[in-house]
Amino acid sequence: MMPVPIDVVIITRERRDDVVKVVGSVLADLGPDDVVHVLENGCPVHSTAGLDELFPTVHWHREEENLGVAGGRNRLIELSESGLIAFVDDDAIVEAGTFARVRAAFASDERLGAVAFRIDDPATGEPRSYEYPFKGTAEIDRERPATYFVGAGFALRRTAIDDVGVFDGRLFYALEELDFSYALVASGWGVRYVPGARVVHHASPAGRPSGQKVYFMVRNRIVVARKWLPRRFYLSQVVLWGGLWMLRAVRSRQLRHLWKGLRDGRRMSRESDRKVLSHEAVAYLKKHKGRLWY
Repeated sequence: MMPVPIDVVIITRERRDDVVKVVGSVLADLGPDDVVHVLENGCPVHSTAGLDELFPTVHWHREEENLGVAGGRNRLIELSESGLIAFVDDDAIVEAGTFARVRAAFASDERLGAVAFRIDDPATGEPRSYEYPFKGTAEIDRERPATYFVGAGFALRRTAIDDVGVFDGRLFYALEELDFSYALVASGWGVRYVPGARVVHHASPAGRPSGQKVYFMVRNRIVVARKWLPRRFYLSQVVLWGGLWMLRAVRSRQLRHLWKGLRDGRRMSRESDRKVLSHEAVAYLKKHKGRLWY
């Protein structure tokens, strides 16, 4: 039996050296019918110019407007054709055997909607706590059900995307993966952590304007929590995460970004439909250490 094809998709923005490295690692791990798409997302300088000659089998795309992470992923979903889509950050390196393990995971469960990769810090060889889809970093080598995936490396089944819809483009950057994961769980699709599918994430600072992270993390936390969570969990997340980001904003002198995030988060959340998770979905999140109280 021929391997199920995978479309591997990468968004890049002002990281030419990084994208050369990640594309090289992806090509070394591809199956015979897999396809690679790279989207240069609203870069003021054509940073991927000439790379089509270096990597002629890769499909290169360019958007003049910055669509954000969520919008860029949606554009790549449109451009891809395979039933499985693997998303890799442009500052990550794919480890050998990753895509074979992605194929095997999806083949073993027709209701599996997403595979969460193991995402390692190059300095330690282990996941950072915020890039590990569980609370804490225990049992990093054990494959098991999860409740969400992290954006540096993950894969989706196209029929699951067709069922729940694409990423919420309004979020632009940050927590769009958590929002999509809630949608999967709400619709009965599984999420699975597969440590054999592994990337090393170098977390490049290029293309990250000062204050951007504070603003989007605060704003989008309010929007996503209010959309999906019962009231007690929504209030808990807003208070706890808001407090954490307030401390970080004070230390980094970015309070104006925090206040703007709070203001815009409240406005956007009022404009969003509530899709509160069912009792069964909440029970699934509790069982597998999902994001409820924080």
